[in-house]
Amino acid sequence: MQGLRSWCGWSKILLLGISLGLLFYLYFLSAQAPKIEAAEEGSAKKGDPAAGEKLFFDTEGLGGLACVNCHKVKGKGADVGPDLSKVGEKPLDYLHESLVKPSAYIVPGYEVLEIKTKDGKTYQGIKKGETDTELKFIDVTDPDLKLTALPKDQVASVTPQPESFMFSFDKLLKEDQLNNILAYLQTLK
Repeated sequence: MQGLRSWCGWSKILLLGISLGLLFYLYFLSAQAPKIEAAEEGSAKKGDPAAGEKLFFDTEGLGGLACVNCHKVKGKGADVGPDLSKVGEKPLDYLHESLVKPSAYIVPGYEVLEIKTKDGKTYQGIKKGETDTELKFIDVTDPDLKLTALPKDQVASVTPQPESFMFSFDKLLKEDQLNNILAYLQTLK
């Protein structure tokens, strides 16, 4: 009986230690979480749509990372990623996730494809057209994002990739900048 009481005492101490460790671990994780919180209805309202629009089209400040280099809004921009002219009709959570976790949902038709040729070359691209004899794609490994056409008889395989070509903006932008872009995207209806 004494051994059972001793074991119960130790098990309580062990359980307390595990609980405290788990609480410390959860606290540590929340402290390490990115500064940009999950989007809530009020978070983008803090953003400035005009500043977000300026940032969206800022090819000077953001260089090749500017949204307009891949996305089109009302006819202005590039046709690498989806046209965002009506993206404001989507829920705020979707817009936020698209900016900070772009691989969570990839719009059909904008998947990155790995294209291997019979002569051993490998391309990464977003399909932009196909005929009976030719496969056209934006070569995402090319800094100029050139449209490339390969004769189909040279293509050995085409494999969709699970990752988006778009990078996560949570490391590139400050929280207020991200909120500004979200506020701008919400105006696009």
